[in-house]
Amino acid sequence: MFKSYLVAEEKVEEIMKEINGILAAGNRMEAERAVLVTHANRLDEATRKARELLDSWLGYIRKQIGQG
Repeated sequence: MFKSYLVAEEKVEEIMKEINGILAAGNRMEAERAVLVTHANRLDEATRKARELLDSWLGYIRKQIGQG
């Protein structure tokens, strides 16, 4: 489970690096508009997936140690 979570977090990081590159490349307002069109949904989905996997992994650990 933890490895799945790490992969999801790496995807979030990859998208954030892409966004950072776009924001650094030109006019901030135009870049932000482009990010909204091209990356916002991907980032939202990747972040949601990472959070779900984190919650699952932590729930599993809690059950294993008797706290869930």
